[in-house]
Amino acid sequence: SFPMVLKSLPNMAYYGAYSSRQLYQPSDIRHLVEYGRVRGIRVLPEFDAPAHVGNGWEWGPQQGLGNLAVCVNQEPWQKYCVEPPCGQLNIANQNIYSVLGKIYEEMMEMFG
Repeated sequence: SFPMVLKSLPNMAYYGAYSSRQLYQPSDIRHLVEYGRVRGIRVLPEFDAPAHVGNGWEWGPQQGLGNLAVCVNQEPWQKYCVEPPCGQLNIANQNIYSVLGKIYEEMMEMFG
């Protein structure tokens, strides 16, 4: 899933969150980071890529960016990945790099 709301890429959470009630707004993340900081805990995000991606990435063709991920939720999964759900970033699509740049930029803002 991709439950983190991004200003520059709102479709990531729209397509990637389990539900509209299961989202992390930027203010939620900043609050968690600060909550941990004052207690001596560093909150580290996990962005699993290039594999284990899928839900959240399917909006690319509708926005004119092409397929940002390939083999998403393919069955039988044993033919496409080590464990389900399947999906890999489409590193052959040059648009993936600008999308990744936006994700990392906003993650840096939220997680400091």
